[in-house]
Amino acid sequence: MASGEVPSQEASGGLLLAIDSATAAMSVALVNKGKLLAEVNSLVERNHSVYLIPAIEEALNEAGLSLRSLQGIAVGKGPGSYTGVRIGITVAKTMAWTLKLPVAGVSSLETLAAGALADWRKQGGGRCGCVWVVPMLNARRGQAFTALFELREIGMEQLQNTVEGNLSSMWPVASPGWQCREEDGIRLMEAWADRLLALLGQEREPPEAVLFVGEPQEFGAVTERFAREAEAASGGRVRTEVFACDIHAEYAGYLGELGLRTGQDDDPHTLLPNYAQLAEAEVRLAEKQAK
Repeated sequence: MASGEVPSQEASGGLLLAIDSATAAMSVALVNKGKLLAEVNSLVERNHSVYLIPAIEEALNEAGLSLRSLQGIAVGKGPGSYTGVRIGITVAKTMAWTLKLPVAGVSSLETLAAGALADWRKQGGGRCGCVWVVPMLNARRGQAFTALFELREIGMEQLQNTVEGNLSSMWPVASPGWQCREEDGIRLMEAWADRLLALLGQEREPPEAVLFVGEPQEFGAVTERFAREAEAASGGRVRTEVFACDIHAEYAGYLGELGLRTGQDDDPHTLLPNYAQLAEAEVRLAEKQAK
């Protein structure tokens, strides 16, 4: 996300439209100062171009608002489905230019990770001093779009001092303890598991839980190996959990709101998708393994 001029308080703290179409599960949300006003989620694989605008209209109708109420746009810029990401970016850029609104491109993987962690907490995942979240979107041939995010728990008092607004609902993305440890990319999963195990071995205070979330179904053998080796190496102190979940634009909205508040808006003309690419050597290795 490129830095731009710091938006006005009105623009950075008002109604935000959030879009993510990086996967088959398209999501549109409206957020305002850390509150979710409406969210529309649908499974529309290969039909994002048909259903995205109606989904935006549905969300606005659900909230009793109009396009004129919008004060900013957040859009998932991938990585993920090439066509899906491109459609979401195109719609967001067109709306931002037409309505003269600030726009913020956010990581679809961070959106996935944040929403999954929030759901895990709500479903009784418990409080941990440190959690690693590994979002995964299947990129085929033993590869995934993935990254590594970490939350080191910090008290709500510190969180309230970080940004204005209703921050309890913006957890974990507004927490000072939330950070990206390994950037978005497309990775061979066997090698990625080795990399994560190596990082664990370097930690003075390793995470109590590692969550593989998103689309882990095709990588059961890899995550099971990771779980065994992580448990053995940590003496049982690190537990691994694996669960499938979709991207929710609510969290793209919170990421976008935080970005706009700190002047990290994008130029609608130059905002580009993050398709993520394997390094040339990795491409050759993947092709060799596929034969």
